[in-house]
Amino acid sequence: MNRSQITFGEISELRNGVNFVVTDRGVTTRVVGVGNFQARSEISEYDDLSEIQLKGDLSPEDELCDGDLLFVRSNGNKNLVGRCLVIRRPPRGITFSGFTIRARLDKSTALPDYIALVFQGGALNRQMALAGGGNGNISNLNQSLLASIPLTLPDINEQKHIVTCVSTWDTAIETTERLIAAKERHHGCLLASLLNSKAARQSWKTVEIGTIIHERSERSTQHDEHPVLTSSRRGLFLQSEYFSKQVTSKNNTGYKIMQRGDFTFRSMSDDGRFVFNRLDKYDHGIISPAYGVFYANGASPEFLAHYLNSSYFAQLLTRQTQGGTRKALRFSALADMEADLPKHTDQERIASILDTSRHEISLLHMQLDMLHRQKRGLMQKLLTGKWRIPIKQGVPT
Repeated sequence: MNRSQITFGEISELRNGVNFVVTDRGVTTRVVGVGNFQARSEISEYDDLSEIQLKGDLSPEDELCDGDLLFVRSNGNKNLVGRCLVIRRPPRGITFSGFTIRARLDKSTALPDYIALVFQGGALNRQMALAGGGNGNISNLNQSLLASIPLTLPDINEQKHIVTCVSTWDTAIETTERLIAAKERHHGCLLASLLNSKAARQSWKTVEIGTIIHERSERSTQHDEHPVLTSSRRGLFLQSEYFSKQVTSKNNTGYKIMQRGDFTFRSMSDDGRFVFNRLDKYDHGIISPAYGVFYANGASPEFLAHYLNSSYFAQLLTRQTQGGTRKALRFSALADMEADLPKHTDQERIASILDTSRHEISLLHMQLDMLHRQKRGLMQKLLTGKWRIPIKQGVPT
């Protein structure tokens, strides 16, 4: 099975999308725009598309057809430029915006799904990097650049088998994503029934938060005494991993020391939301003095990890924060709060249920990451021809 060396322009007809302004008055039609790309690799539902009016009639050449490929031509977000969508069975009268380029393939030579895989594999990104002087500094795609993309094209039969093979991973990824969404909904229900609802707190006792948490005041006495940490809404990370480099000042002496199990929070918030992260991956770390650090004493730390980030506790926090546009929260204000709390045995029971639920979600995310890595590796091998799928001659596909 030979593979042809061609350019994308040899197997496709390219056309820029339609331009329009809100004052145009003419035929009304629906349009696929850059906003419809997002994380999609295809589009098959068209009811949510924006409606526009053109100056005159819609030219048949500007209508989308089944199997067309659509590319983002221009956008303020450079990461979107070059993104590719496969168009599936559009109804009559669907067009595409001037910020996109349509490619209509010679389907006797190239399958749309196979070519989409090639572009997902980075063929366009590599060419755009070259056009940008090697640093990818290019914010617009044009027909000339798109047409010049070099492709290694197997025969149509092998293309079909490659698409079928990769689609197995796509199915597994979609199934895992649905499972994660279902587990997240279930976790939300657990939070509501165990923490956030008034009924869940009927037998709880009111306590002063300062009786169950204590501030940790130790400071580092030398530079890089412990790993530097960054606390974000996604969790607590090593700063070197979160930013791909360490970005602290030259001397981090005097940073707050955290021990395994400690909690931290940023003392300022732009939207009034405060996140409490717990150090559970490392024995020690240091964090900027702009963050509060405390540990649990008199309550289950595992329970507090859920409780302090619950919507119930967030409502209580609104009474303690200070400021206008930016909200401030000091440890002293946090410690002075009064809140309802279950007895210790119930704290452990609730924490166990929520930890199990969150662990199940984490395992599914790990599985999803693995499937994405496997798909990328599989595509790299199949699209370059390093791996070939055995195809029985004479067997219809």
